[in-house]
Amino acid sequence: MGPDNNELRFFTVGDWGIGSDLTVFERSERVAMEAVASEMSSYAQDFDPAFTLALGDNFYEDGVIDEFDPLWEDAWRSIWLTGALKSRPWYAILGNHDWHQGEQAAKSQVKRESATDDDEWKMPSAEVYTIQSQGVAIICFDTAILAPWETHATRDVLGGEDLVEAALKVIDDAIAQAAATQPNWLFVAGHYPVRSNAEHGDTLQLVELLLPILRKRRVDIYFCGHDHVLEHLVDDQTPLHFVISGAGAKTGYFQEFQAIASPADTIFTTLNNGFTAHVATKDQFSTKFINSNGTILHDFLIDPWLPKCGLPDVLDCPDSSTITSSSSGKNEWRLGANFAIVFGVVIGFLFLLLTLLTFILKRPRTSSSANKTSNTAELTSMVPTAHHQEETAVV
Repeated sequence: MGPDNNELRFFTVGDWGIGSDLTVFERSERVAMEAVASEMSSYAQDFDPAFTLALGDNFYEDGVIDEFDPLWEDAWRSIWLTGALKSRPWYAILGNHDWHQGEQAAKSQVKRESATDDDEWKMPSAEVYTIQSQGVAIICFDTAILAPWETHATRDVLGGEDLVEAALKVIDDAIAQAAATQPNWLFVAGHYPVRSNAEHGDTLQLVELLLPILRKRRVDIYFCGHDHVLEHLVDDQTPLHFVISGAGAKTGYFQEFQAIASPADTIFTTLNNGFTAHVATKDQFSTKFINSNGTILHDFLIDPWLPKCGLPDVLDCPDSSTITSSSSGKNEWRLGANFAIVFGVVIGFLFLLLTLLTFILKRPRTSSSANKTSNTAELTSMVPTAHHQEETAVV
């Protein structure tokens, strides 16, 4: 069933562009990408999405060199714009791989729409832009401008406290302007995750800089890729949700050490390749996590977090951290469990060490003191006196 006039439907998919040159690309990743794209096209026949939001790492392994690179056709048009997806808008943001050939190459993705007859490709700005439709506002931005030190390709170009501070203001202003219109739904989309329990984990710069803004502005969902999983998390302090859809072609892995896992509550995660489908109405927002076989692996439904805070200065927004999600109790348990794991490991190590020392000290002696004295005297009379020098180990 297609959308009515009062709802917005769209897809999100990240980390998706694999070329056909198998001397450069893994065949399994190309096959996985083709399967995800095929299923998205099939699902779109009845779902009828208004657009697809591509969450970065648009072209592997090193982005495109310019707006005419052969990868545009090989890894995008011929794969993702077929069947029911043909002619549908494809909004995109930059990922770290898109920066591998430099700033000019990365920003050529902005030029693609005007330089060619591709009406589907939409990247109005490399830094930040907003999609607004049917009571939904999505602020899309390049996370590298807030976290330039995540990769060598952006460290020199975007690094520096002054540049990051200026970028943060631009992003907050965009969120504030959208929030001031009081949309039913306020979303932010980037490439790097804020919270994640997959291979890269939390992006610390985003936790420090962006997360307080998302909380105070009352953003409903932060969408991202980068980690090659499908994952749903909820903030440990507010109703803010995190949707990771970075499994458009590649497969990642999970954080194995729960003691250092993200404090956000992980509701669902999988290594299946796939995409996410979203429906926004005035009163509810639904998300489905769909794998390349068309199986709905997880879905959730939320109410809007209102009112949004559109005040010019985010510090004037009310503190929203006391408003907790229904799953926060689980998260408190998990944090306590993580602490218990670490504490138990430390206590166990100390116990083993104490046991070993006790065993050494209580070991039965094989000779009496008199025998030792006699033996020492005999050895002294047999060998010349030696000078002993203490050795120091340098670590």
